[in-house]
Amino acid sequence: MFSGVPSRLVKSADSALAGTRSRYRDESYAARWRAGAAPIGKRCSEAELIDLIDRLLEAEPPRAAFHSVSFAWPLIETSRLKRLLRAVAAVAAEPAEHYRLNPYQLSKALKTLSDRLNVGRDEMAQLEFLCFDALDRSEHGIPNLDRQIVESPTLFVEILALAYRRRDGGQDPPKWRIDDRG
Repeated sequence: MFSGVPSRLVKSADSALAGTRSRYRDESYAARWRAGAAPIGKRCSEAELIDLIDRLLEAEPPRAAFHSVSFAWPLIETSRLKRLLRAVAAVAAEPAEHYRLNPYQLSKALKTLSDRLNVGRDEMAQLEFLCFDALDRSEHGIPNLDRQIVESPTLFVEILALAYRRRDGGQDPPKWRIDDRG
C-alpha cells in the first residue's frame, strides 16, 4: 500500500490518526451520549454492548441504555445487567417522556437475570421492588418479592410504611414503629 515508506512510519501514522479519530469521536459524541442519543444496533459485539452501557450509565440516561441494549439481554454480563436495572429504577436524570420503561423488555431482562446461577432470590426481590410499578401487570410479575413478603410479614408492613408515609410529617406512635434490627 505504501511502497517505499518504512513500516514503522506507517504504523506511527496509523496510531496518530486513530488517536485523532478517537478524540474527535469522543468530543463529538459526548453531548449525544449525555442526551441519550446512543447508537442502537443488533449487530453489536459484547465489548460494544459493555461500552454502550458504561458510557450511558456514566452520562446518566439509564433508560436510554436499557432501551439501546434491549435486544441483547443474554449477552450482557450479570453484574452489568444488575447495575443497569438498579439505575433504571433509581436514577431520575431523564425526563419522564424519554425512553419510557417497557414492561415487556423489563420482564425479559429480569427473566434473563433470574435464570443465571449467580443471582440470588433476595437480589431478584430487591430488583422487583425497585421496578414494582413497571412490573405490576407484566409477564414476569414479582414472584421473588411475593415469596419474601409471605416469609416475612414484617417486610409487608415496611413496604406499606414506605408506600403510605404520613402527610403531616409527624411520627407514628411507638407501638406502630418498626424496629430496625438489621
